Amino acid sequence: MLADRPHTAPAIVMMPRARCPVCGGVDRQPLLHVATKYVPASVGVVYGHCARCGLVHTERVIEDHDGLDTVYVSPYQQMDRTTWRKDTAYRRERNRYRQRWFEQQLAAVGREPSGRRLLEIGARDGSFLWLMQQRGWQTMGIDPNARYAHWAREQYGVQMVSDYFPAGLADGSTFDIIAFFQFFEHINDPPAFLAAVRTVLRPGGLIYLETPDLGFLHQRHMIKTHVILYSRRSLIQTLEQHGFRVVAITEYAPGLLTFDQLAVIAEVDPSPSEREWSCAEDVATAQALINRALSDDFPYGVATGRTRLFQWTQRLLGDRVAARLKRGYQAIAAIRAGFQLQRVGVPEGSQTAREFPGLIREAFLSGFLTVEHLQQLARLRDEFLQLHALARIRVYRLSVSATQELVDRLLAQGSS
Repeated sequence: MLADRPHTAPAIVMMPRARCPVCGGVDRQPLLHVATKYVPASVGVVYGHCARCGLVHTERVIEDHDGLDTVYVSPYQQMDRTTWRKDTAYRRERNRYRQRWFEQQLAAVGREPSGRRLLEIGARDGSFLWLMQQRGWQTMGIDPNARYAHWAREQYGVQMVSDYFPAGLADGSTFDIIAFFQFFEHINDPPAFLAAVRTVLRPGGLIYLETPDLGFLHQRHMIKTHVILYSRRSLIQTLEQHGFRVVAITEYAPGLLTFDQLAVIAEVDPSPSEREWSCAEDVATAQALINRALSDDFPYGVATGRTRLFQWTQRLLGDRVAARLKRGYQAIAAIRAGFQLQRVGVPEGSQTAREFPGLIREAFLSGFLTVEHLQQLARLRDEFLQLHALARIRVYRLSVSATQELVDRLLAQGSS
């Protein structure tokens, strides 16, 4: 078992690719060597571009089992229970939106599976399994991290297998839904992985995946374990060429509530046909998307004046004084923002301020949104549309006037 292996981390061996991992093409062109705050220059990541299908992928990958353990198991072996509780509290909140989006999409396309057995690959803390279990699903998770799996079983009472997929599954295991979030970009061999998924998916079953979007790339996405960076077009083509048919897709992944992920629901194609590969993005487009992330890293703003104040206080007076100062500031700001929130004037016929989703209230109370931002968001009646707008406000740091234009577009799309 993985849990019994020693925690010492062997050296990671990176092997060069001979072919495109999706289409098998050999006509590939290096894009660039990436070195960021997430990847030091001494390590770096070299990305290439496939001329046949347009896929962006790393030129070298981890193939041996010990190397995979070093990346996906060893870093978590020293994690304590307190850290896990914080992590699962964060993930549980996001998973509530993931669950609701999934159920809404199934209802919209009329594709509720006949059975209710769900497998999550890379289940991490188990909170998504627990939430689905509350909705009447029989769930199972598989993850190589034995420490997380133990705490997931203890906290949520969910079934967890500490192993890699599909080796950890019992013979004959089948499921109606197979979910994997922020996982597909780690897979060295997507065709083999999707073939394994099909063998344990029941007739009429579905997959639900989320993965970073090449079209809205962050620097934090370009790391050595993210071996493929999918765009909307390349992801659809990958699935369709390997036995699946896309049922629903969005560029707004509800699990992370950010404007940088693709979320897909797909079914097994009962009669797949041979088709020609097309180039999703040419090399110049792929190069431009990566360079934009390297130059802008747009989802993150510069440090504010108060952040710099806390940083200098920490350096001069120590962690304890800086922490007290920050807590005091946050308490005063929260009280002030709370009074403002109660007094927000919203358009007649729309929701009251107290009915905003918790994440919007949190953004306002932390000072990220203004009263004027709230007034615009209140025009959107649908909670997911409000969170959709919040994601764009966060990513692009939209002004009130730009937020108004965004809300106008969303309302116009809804009425058309």
